[in-house]
Amino acid sequence: MKKSILLTGALMLMMASCSDEEILPNEDAKDNAEPTLTIIATQGEDASTRIAYNPDGETISLTWTAGDAIYVTDGTDYVELALTDGEGTNKGTFETTEVLPFEEGDQLKVYYKANEWMYDAYYGEFCPLMYYDLNQASNGDMEHLKAMNYMESEEFNYVPGTISNLRFCQQGAIMKLSLTGLEGKMVKKLVLMSADGSNALLNDISYGTYYYMDKTILTLGQNGAGIALDNSETLTAYFMLGAMDWGDTKQFKLFAETTGGVYSASLQGNALEAGEFYSLNKEMTAYKFFANGSGTENDPYQIASVEDLRNLSDWINMELSTENIHFKLMNDIDLSSVCGDGVGNWQRIGTDGNMYDANDECIGFKGVFDGNGKTIYNLYFEDVDATNVGFFGCVSVGGVLKDLHVEGTIHAMDYAGGVACSNHGTISGCTFSGSVTCEDNGAGGIVGSNRGTIEGCSNAGTIKAGDSAGGSAGGIAGYINWGSITACYNTGSVSGDYAGGIVGEINYADGTVSITGCYNTGALSGTTYTGGVVGSINESTVSIENCYWSSTDNAVGSGSATTTDCFGSTIDWSTAMNAMNSAISDWQYMENTDDTTKEKEPLKLEEGNHEYIPV
Repeated sequence: MKKSILLTGALMLMMASCSDEEILPNEDAKDNAEPTLTIIATQGEDASTRIAYNPDGETISLTWTAGDAIYVTDGTDYVELALTDGEGTNKGTFETTEVLPFEEGDQLKVYYKANEWMYDAYYGEFCPLMYYDLNQASNGDMEHLKAMNYMESEEFNYVPGTISNLRFCQQGAIMKLSLTGLEGKMVKKLVLMSADGSNALLNDISYGTYYYMDKTILTLGQNGAGIALDNSETLTAYFMLGAMDWGDTKQFKLFAETTGGVYSASLQGNALEAGEFYSLNKEMTAYKFFANGSGTENDPYQIASVEDLRNLSDWINMELSTENIHFKLMNDIDLSSVCGDGVGNWQRIGTDGNMYDANDECIGFKGVFDGNGKTIYNLYFEDVDATNVGFFGCVSVGGVLKDLHVEGTIHAMDYAGGVACSNHGTISGCTFSGSVTCEDNGAGGIVGSNRGTIEGCSNAGTIKAGDSAGGSAGGIAGYINWGSITACYNTGSVSGDYAGGIVGEINYADGTVSITGCYNTGALSGTTYTGGVVGSINESTVSIENCYWSSTDNAVGSGSATTTDCFGSTIDWSTAMNAMNSAISDWQYMENTDDTTKEKEPLKLEEGNHEYIPV
């Protein structure tokens, strides 16, 4: 049990060049019954390290401002100290009257508390929300830059009654953008993103760990309502970017969302040094994502090339709304020119499903993508450290993918699917062939993880997850939190620690998960659990009805579910097809009339030809 000492901690921070840690005795504290914690951090006056822009001379000032605070932490507990003296100078006093949860000898670290930091109670850490998604309230306003400051000290051993001289280092650089071409517009957001979709922009830094993304977003106006420019007004915006050296060839795109459409400009990458200021003047021009279509149900945007797919990805990644926007694939597309062995990895369309809006829904695709019975060939992804991989990223609530065939190879760490990495919306009439391999968890033929509706989909590919530590693999979905799977089937082999013909694992589901009218004929191999329908169920309410599988396994490898009219080992194909058709209403499967495959794959969906007919 750690000692608790009631004291006042005073921290004196001087902005100067980085120096080594030095612990000095505090003579005044020796005579004080209550120990005083004092920390002095120095950074040279010639260093541009303080993230507070000075418009006179376009420099970064080195002064503390009202509201500044710092954290002192041992990595588990933390104490916040507020600025009590030194506002407007480069030397600040920080104090607290809290009971300190530290004891002598503990290793502590000091962090500057930016406005947008949050404390993560689960991990016992606080993290900066920097570089990615902040708000500039008005034209030319710089207040938001304070929230993007990041400084941290070296670790030091806590000794009551001492002064510690600590090293603080800055990691960010300011980019001022003066943008013309937007006069008379209401500008809602700016998005800076790498042209090739790579994670080239520093997102945040937590405890010395650097996180990168493909974009950084600056919303504009109070609460993101937008900034209205008059007919002669230039937009002045400030980004904070992580210090990076891209070289001279890195290309970036800058997009502006306005009430009059999207505008864009191109930027050339170069080195960004920590604490420095950069100024760019750019003219924005109207940007059209697709050559044909208007995005309505009767006149969808037409997707006819790899470039169109990348433009759709840009649209989603910019977090422009795709709600009720319609897209249609006009022809088969071969991806081998942009991904493959020696070429590079496919960059999924949209986000990875790990970014959420105010309603706790993933930020992803919310429109309708009609695959039109066409096929995406030669999808390729090979990175065993990557997570959330698929042709699409996250399909959000309200989003629909339908009538799409995907062929390719995916090899990742976890949560990978042939069609999408995760689904919160609806995926219907889609197929996958090839292979999906996850070193860890969540390998699925259609999706890596599901929280939505999957209907009338099939997989003929090889699906494999890790063979230990709960690696889950399913013919349709690797992992389910909640949702439903209806009238789907799998003919590909499935292996992992938990292997299921339809679903690898259902874990802590919120609400009832239903699996209806599905069947599996693929070979199943689970190291720990194998199920004809589901590999493993944990702490979830699951209903399985009218499902069939060709192996001698039970419907569920581990856990419990309510099963109705489910049969394994011997499949009556007519019964299976009737069960699938009874579970759907707007179209029906037809029996494959090819005698050479009828007994093995009686309901096979032929390439480029949907084997179903409208009711």
